[in-house]
Amino acid sequence: METNNLFSPHNTVVDTTAFISLLWRNDVNHLRAKVQYERLLDIHSELYTSNYILLEVENWIMEHKVSATFFSILGSAKDLVNVVYLDKNYHEHAERLLESNREFGANLTDFTTRLLANKLKARIFAFDQKLADIGGLLIPFGE
Repeated sequence: METNNLFSPHNTVVDTTAFISLLWRNDVNHLRAKVQYERLLDIHSELYTSNYILLEVENWIMEHKVSATFFSILGSAKDLVNVVYLDKNYHEHAERLLESNREFGANLTDFTTRLLANKLKARIFAFDQKLADIGGLLIPFGE
């Protein structure tokens, strides 16, 4: 898949894996996520996420039966990012990409994230190689 090379260094889409790594101290990428988040703040990156990503994070919280505090932290996190509510056109475009690119093992949210990043000319703050495999420009770059 093609990578979007024309990106804005000031636009970043925060993916599910980045949210989880930031919020959960036991996550293997927690410290890396904190450092990367601070870097993004230092360069005044405009942070975005989608309703699909937030739903995935909420499902992860429910599935892992972590503290109810996570929901309040997630609520606070929503105040720090611009939430983009993806419409039917995004959904259908992502479904078509998913159907024609099953070999990557990415899910529907991964494809909506890539589409959003392309539209915003943004990098994706994530710890999920599948997003890079389907053409997303990830940060951190496997430091």
